[in-house]
Amino acid sequence: MSTNTVVTVPSWAQAYVKQYAQNAYDLWQQPALVAYSSPIVAAQPQNEADGIAALAVRGAGGDAVISKATDFLEDVIQGNYLAGTKQKFIDALALVTGNSTTDFASVSSRIGKKARYVGDPDSTFLAQNLAAGYPATFNARIGAAIYADNYAKERVFLDHALAYGVEMAKHPVIDAETLRKAGLANREYTQNSYVLNHKLFIEQQEMGVANLEIFGNMLRALTGSQQTTTSTDAKGNKLMGAVGGAITGAMVGSMFGPIGTGIGFVVGGLAGWLFG
Repeated sequence: MSTNTVVTVPSWAQAYVKQYAQNAYDLWQQPALVAYSSPIVAAQPQNEADGIAALAVRGAGGDAVISKATDFLEDVIQGNYLAGTKQKFIDALALVTGNSTTDFASVSSRIGKKARYVGDPDSTFLAQNLAAGYPATFNARIGAAIYADNYAKERVFLDHALAYGVEMAKHPVIDAETLRKAGLANREYTQNSYVLNHKLFIEQQEMGVANLEIFGNMLRALTGSQQTTTSTDAKGNKLMGAVGGAITGAMVGSMFGPIGTGIGFVVGGLAGWLFG
């Protein structure tokens, strides 16, 4: 059995190769590449957070003015103002009729103050009696006129309210979209922070691989610079080849006598040494 070692690196370069390998090993053990450690996500400004919160409140609760306008339009469209049964209308009508009654009372005592003729024993006043029903008649007429006017005007308002009602009907969708945008703004900020932190995590994981790659590059560069072979074949050993050749040569030369044996031994030994 024979072992042969072949070093392909010249002797003058072997010291440099050793130093190269040591430097690569040191870089692997004491990483030169270090993961980024500073902040990667900017803090959310308070103004931005307050704005998102305000959007959420607006979207969830709606606008007070829009809500009141919507309720009013629904009342109008349903015809609840046509009959004049709303309290504000009743109060206004009572104010008109009340004033007319009060005004008439202030002058009714002055009607028919004079007797129909001199010495008339009748103490009643015909004009005053005849005018006693004027307030009720007036109030009934003015009330009917006001009811009719209210109905005509509210009928016109109802037609206009239908157009505004379509516009007001859009606001629940607007509120829902506002609320969705508030949630989207929060999710966008949170999701972006997740993505950036995940990228940093991947970078940190790859640092070890990158540092190990430095050492791996050195090993790949030196692969094949030294080769060792071991053989159990007799011809791989010069001495054993010479001995085997000498014995074989002696046996062949013995057929020609003692001199042939000696010559065969020498020739066989040389052949075994050279070709073994």
